[in-house]
Formats: sequence, C-alpha cells, structure tokens
Amino acid sequence: MHGLVDDAGRYNKQNKYYQALSLSDKTCDSTPFVLFMLKVLLSSIKEVQSSSSEQASDQVKRLLHG
Repeated sequence: MHGLVDDAGRYNKQNKYYQALSLSDKTCDSTPFVLFMLKVLLSSIKEVQSSSSEQASDQVKRLLHG
C-alpha cells in the first residue's frame, strides 16, 4: 500500500484492511472493503498532488530567481 511511512502506520493500515475485508466477507457485502480501498486511493492521490505541487513550486522559484 502506497503512502505508508512507518511500521505503526503500516500495521494500522493493514489492520483496517483486514477488518474491512472480514466485515465484507461476514455480511456478504463488498461495501466496507470498497470504501476502505477508496479512502486509501484518495489519500494516495492527495499525497501525490501535494508533492507534485511542492516540486512544481520549487521549479518555478528556481526559474524566476535564477
């Protein structure tokens, strides 16, 4: 899973993954798992957007200020 920085965060995300998967299995409803995955994807997209914006800003500053 993208965006996991430390072991504690990785364990927490992994635990939530298995909880969502288990709940979906027990209820025969994929919604909990799909919602979990959508949240992970949204978080990853926001992270990439943020780093891309920062990188672009640095490039613009270098171009403007030589």
